[in-house]
Amino acid sequence: MVEKRIIVTGGEDELMKYFLWLFWTLTLMGIGPRAIAAPTDFEPVAGGALLCYDAIDPDYFKDYLTRSFKAPYKTEGEAYWFRAGSGLQLYGMTVEDLFVSTEGGRHAFLGVVLKEKLDAAQKKLLAEKGITFSPYGGKTMLRSPSGSILIEYDQSRSKLYCDKYNVNSNGY
Repeated sequence: MVEKRIIVTGGEDELMKYFLWLFWTLTLMGIGPRAIAAPTDFEPVAGGALLCYDAIDPDYFKDYLTRSFKAPYKTEGEAYWFRAGSGLQLYGMTVEDLFVSTEGGRHAFLGVVLKEKLDAAQKKLLAEKGITFSPYGGKTMLRSPSGSILIEYDQSRSKLYCDKYNVNSNGY
């Protein structure tokens, strides 16, 4: 058997220049690695569901979030959790994490963790969407007329979510 070897001429500098050129060319073509960019359709797609105006299909939203933000970084509390990346805004607030219910549970829910404290988030939702929230089981849990929930989270952030009974659950 004859062994063939490829000899790179020009040294490591030339090879590094080639890989850098290839990296930037692919990146500019949209093929290379990139930072997670906030999807431009997030508010119209997820906003209505978060405010309990639209149906929540966990399979649909898991697929949408996976396509938009990569695979979930954890599964906890019967939910898939996704990192929002930088720049995701919803109604003038910064979204840090997103979560959607796992398949087959009795509840179908979609939610976000907001950087804003509860009071600030409540004021933004009133200013941006005209939505009022009233106390629901205490002063750190609020409910809108449409059923969305806004709660204090870690005393420095808040969660906005909609939780509906899952009519497609398996035998519940």
